[in-house]
Amino acid sequence: RANEVMPMVGGSSSIRPGAKIVFLGDSITHQGRYLRFIDEFLVNSRPSDQIRTYSAGVGGDRTDLCLDRLARDVDSRQPDVIAIMLGMNDCMNEGVATNYEANVVRLVTRLKASNPQARFIWMTPSPYDSGVSLSPDRLGPHPERAERLRQYAAFLRAWQREHGGLLVDFNAVMEDFNRTAQTEDQTFT
Repeated sequence: RANEVMPMVGGSSSIRPGAKIVFLGDSITHQGRYLRFIDEFLVNSRPSDQIRTYSAGVGGDRTDLCLDRLARDVDSRQPDVIAIMLGMNDCMNEGVATNYEANVVRLVTRLKASNPQARFIWMTPSPYDSGVSLSPDRLGPHPERAERLRQYAAFLRAWQREHGGLLVDFNAVMEDFNRTAQTEDQTFT
């Protein structure tokens, strides 16, 4: 699957040998599943280049909370590339949900000031699957969360077009995949 992701971020050839890539995010980043795919791809496709990846994912983190840990988790690595995926926890917190865009601008302004050499990869947040039919004891559908994440993804697409960097649109790809799979199995998520 990393072979599918890396071309979306400009291919591994745009990453210089010895580069340091920091992935800033929440529990999805902290779990490291997608990072393992990227690591495998880089090790297998460019074994002598010693490209290093670092997870700066913290479970439960939101855009407003990330500012407090940027020096320790991002700046200290002196990254060549900063990949950011945040939003899932923002969409679940009423007080933060409406400030996502302003918080992203604050994060990026701060990161660019302390890491002027870094390139950015914007990763839209994965979707909140409000279309699945699950048992009543599971999380409810919460269509407002799914809509907020779509809005966050639209903001990041527009931001990337205006400010540059690379974009990985997890939200659109995963929503399309879920919709297709749920036509055959309503419990698929």
